[in-house]
Amino acid sequence: MLGYTENISLLTGVDVTGITHLYASSRSKAYRLIDPNWQEIGNRYFDITRLPVYLQWELQARARMKADLKASGEEAEAGDLEQTFGTLQPWDRYFMDGNDDVLYAHFDNIAQYRGYNITYYYTPCYGQMFLENVAHVETFITNAKYDLVVYTNAIPPALARHSEILENVVHDTGPYPGEERPGWIILNYKPGVFPHIPDLQTRFIRFPFYAASGHPVTITEPVEFFVDVYKWLGK
Repeated sequence: MLGYTENISLLTGVDVTGITHLYASSRSKAYRLIDPNWQEIGNRYFDITRLPVYLQWELQARARMKADLKASGEEAEAGDLEQTFGTLQPWDRYFMDGNDDVLYAHFDNIAQYRGYNITYYYTPCYGQMFLENVAHVETFITNAKYDLVVYTNAIPPALARHSEILENVVHDTGPYPGEERPGWIILNYKPGVFPHIPDLQTRFIRFPFYAASGHPVTITEPVEFFVDVYKWLGK
């Protein structure tokens, strides 16, 4: 577990106890997290009513879970980081498994207040930027059967909705020579849609299917994933 200094030192090859800025006394300018307990009772710095309802429920559920952990004495992070580096402020963490504040910022930020449409539920700009990036960058996306985080079956039809950019999208599930796990997304672009990318016609996204995996394909089918990426990079 990365909650132990010995493990972090082993993984990084550095004695982390010698890193001054990890100590609580040196973290006055550390990144600040929003405390779910503040969100539940209503914090003047963050109004959760501006979030979609499902995110409001999620924040409130996390606040209740945190309160339950505190009541049971299980709130402390596992490991020896606090004993080594000191007790942190409520808004700080030694270990984060994710940063949901980035997600919430899409719904509550200064750009929104100034009228920019950047809420990913409603704006097409992120799909448009993705399709422009694919024109430049070879792209690989895992297609895992039991993925509960990303509904991968929706990716090809979602891209096809950008009819202002694409003629059509093909999800090719047929096996290609030398591929153990078939799967490609074929993007056929409209002529001249990106004038700065001359002769743009078709781009291919590798989209291999992992029949035994959920979201963390590298954990459930690591060898298969390695083989697919190795062959893809060699093309």
